Parts: sequence; structure tokens; C-alpha cells
Amino acid sequence: RILGCLLTLTCCDANAIKPGKLGRNLIINGEEAPQGRYTYMASLASSGQHRCGGTLIAPDIILTAAHCAGFFEEIQLGRHDLLRDYVYESYVIQDTATHPRFFVHSYVSND
Repeated sequence: RILGCLLTLTCCDANAIKPGKLGRNLIINGEEAPQGRYTYMASLASSGQHRCGGTLIAPDIILTAAHCAGFFEEIQLGRHDLLRDYVYESYVIQDTATHPRFFVHSYVSND
């Protein structure tokens, strides 16, 4: 069973990130990781489609951004390529918890 954990996070200065190449499905300035290298990365999906990313921080807890709450019902672990069907583990979300100081004011708000 996977417990979705939605917490408020703060991030670095957005101006410090340089834009990546257009037309590529990568993280900004990223490159493809070998399959199976980052087994703790999770895809939070709705109707089988990726909606948000998360990190497995305990055997049954996923940490993700609070603004992702309500956009997914499935956790996918071990998925290497979001555009192709590979073998991966799928779990139904049992419960979620949002940081008590999180509020939705704009798209990414204060998370």
C-alpha cells in the first residue's frame, strides 16, 4: 500500500535555472538516465497518464508537491519512459496528507 504524502516545499531561485532545448522530453538541461537507476522516482498518474512526479521516501510513502493533490489516483514505480509502455509497478493511492499551511492561491502557490 502506498500512502501519498503531499507537503509544502520551497525551491531555489527560478532565475538560476537555464532553459533546456525545446522539443525534447527531458528535465531542464537533463539527459536520459539508465533504466532502473532511480528506482525511488514515482509517476503520479490519472487514467494511466503522468500528471506529477514524486519520490519514494519510505516503503509506503511518496513525497510530491502539494499542488498535485487531487490530480491522480495511481502511483507508478519503475517506469523508465512515460511515452512507451514498459513493465512497472502500479499502486492505488490509499490516503493523502497535505501540509496544514498549504493553500491554493495560484497554480503553484506556496509549494
